[in-house]
Amino acid sequence: MDGFILRKVGGNNFLLDTKAVSEPYRDPLCINDMGALIYTYLEQGKSIETIIETLSKEYGVSDWEIAQDVTLFLEGLRKFGVQL
Repeated sequence: MDGFILRKVGGNNFLLDTKAVSEPYRDPLCINDMGALIYTYLEQGKSIETIIETLSKEYGVSDWEIAQDVTLFLEGLRKFGVQL
């Protein structure tokens, strides 16, 4: 996930593409708190399975539901250019 940094500004989480130095300007990706937590876990090297289990226990939601949300979030990261 080189070339991207996560920042919280004014209560909002933004994923910034630090490799995008040429024109046109690329807007940061605004992500919710759950997305920021998932991204942080990925930066820490946690596996997808571990992230799902951790979030499921922490929020009292089934693994299946968390897996669906994590999968959608990861697809969004890929579309933004994050290499997972």
